[in-house]
Amino acid sequence: MSFCINPRCPKPKNQTDSRYCLSCGSDLLLAGKYRVTRLLSEKGGFGNTYEAIDLQGNPKVLKVLTYTAPKAIALFQQEAKVLQQLNHPGIPRGESYFIYYPRDDEEALHCMVMEKIEGTDLEEYERSRKFQPIEPPLALDWLSQLGKILHEVHRHQFFHRDIKPSNIILKPDGQLVLIDFGAARQVTGTVLAGGQNTGIYTPGYAPPEQSSGHSVPQSDFYALGKTFVFLLTGKDPSDPKIYDINTNEFHWRKYAPAVPEPLADFLDELMAEKPIDRPANTSILLRKINALKADPDRTSPKTGLLSRLEALSRAWSNKTVSPDSRPLAVPDRVPKVAAENQVKSSPVAVPKGVPAPVPDALAHVPAEFSTRLKASIFDSIFLLIIAALAGGYLCLKLQEFEFIDRFPLDFNQIRELAWFRELSRREWFPALPGDLYIPKKLWMYYAAGTSALGTTLIGLGLAIALVLYHAKMQLGFANEEIAILLFLLLGIGIKWLYFVFFEICFKATIGKIFFRLSVTDARGERISLARANRRYWCKLFSAIPLYGGFFLAAWTKKKRALHDRLTGTRIVKK
Repeated sequence: MSFCINPRCPKPKNQTDSRYCLSCGSDLLLAGKYRVTRLLSEKGGFGNTYEAIDLQGNPKVLKVLTYTAPKAIALFQQEAKVLQQLNHPGIPRGESYFIYYPRDDEEALHCMVMEKIEGTDLEEYERSRKFQPIEPPLALDWLSQLGKILHEVHRHQFFHRDIKPSNIILKPDGQLVLIDFGAARQVTGTVLAGGQNTGIYTPGYAPPEQSSGHSVPQSDFYALGKTFVFLLTGKDPSDPKIYDINTNEFHWRKYAPAVPEPLADFLDELMAEKPIDRPANTSILLRKINALKADPDRTSPKTGLLSRLEALSRAWSNKTVSPDSRPLAVPDRVPKVAAENQVKSSPVAVPKGVPAPVPDALAHVPAEFSTRLKASIFDSIFLLIIAALAGGYLCLKLQEFEFIDRFPLDFNQIRELAWFRELSRREWFPALPGDLYIPKKLWMYYAAGTSALGTTLIGLGLAIALVLYHAKMQLGFANEEIAILLFLLLGIGIKWLYFVFFEICFKATIGKIFFRLSVTDARGERISLARANRRYWCKLFSAIPLYGGFFLAAWTKKKRALHDRLTGTRIVKK
């Protein structure tokens, strides 16, 4: 059977292999060697896509441009040029380009023949799976494949400009192919000339600069990141559930709880609002992908205490997500999709005067004050327990090794200390029992209480006051004072280490993880060790004026406390 490509043919299907169409008389042997067998897609816009065979019976794909605008022809010719220059298994090979004239029609049809790719595009693949998210290891494998394809494209001074799931084909052997180079553009013609280029983009996947008429090689990285958000969440990037058009906020991570943080951070880097904040080139892109692949823990689903805390957090907010935990294997047989045969018609240029869609940007939604307060209370209680256990355990071990026996303690002697006598004269100072003797068997409990006190502002104040008083009076420390100061400092140190360690390693303390909050810098990145230290000690300035600095998070628009402002950090929702 032969198929006539004349757009005006009333009966394009021919049941015989004749040379000419039985209905309109147009030539059915195109360019003397290609015979069309069936229509694959007819979606309007630029043109149609057909399946064809050459004289040896090899299957091909024929794209026919039916749109006669000069810009459309230029884009079509551009795609043919790109495919003929690139040579990579992840890119369909361009074979020939010719002009065809139907019978009794002076309007030429521009035609392009290319390699036929068997498989299904990733949009259809997800639809067939009911938009179930793919597993992170598979996502990383696909990222690596597409990174290598883009490296080949960019190496030839081209960039794609229309990366999206429907333009990526999954072959039966599990390999990916990037298609539809109709929007591809040379770097030299865009970047070096500094000119504005054609407004071609797919809303939801195009970066902000492209939707305003400009694009650079890093624009491909943004679209690549959005593509994998779709694959890892099963939701379109323009879905109101993950993108708020009113606030221009993009929050996808809560719909991908199985995605490890390093992989999620990498995707967020790809989707940075400014091109300069994305990887500079494909070499850096591949290096980052290879680093993720080299460490399996960075791409394995979260396990252990942190994942359980996050699960409790989702249950707390009634937003539990239950992804299928079964590993996803690439199917041995991928269903073939006829629609466009994996070669899409080129996207239509956006007419001038039509407002561009609101560009997607990285969203960092400020945390509500009430949520921050709950997380703070959680952390405080957790620290009290940990410090008490540590203080009691340390005291017990010191007793076992008879270390304390070398320094006899008599807490009745505290009454004779100068600072105690000074305090006891104050009216507000509580009356103490006549005997302050504490049996050794109870020291462990008092040590636990003192360490727990060290995690509070009162404990910190007592330790500082004790040290300053002795420095001022030039007095030595009594054994009892050393014991009190030791366990206060233990609590102070545990609290400092807890906040600094968790904020630089996990971007959140356990309380913040529980309530799905993150500590970031102004750009949404992980804070450094120095900044984590500054943030911890600046909390004192927030706490000293009756915790007034903390309440700034409730009164200000950006919901930042005083210590957030002083250190350039913020608390955001995950």
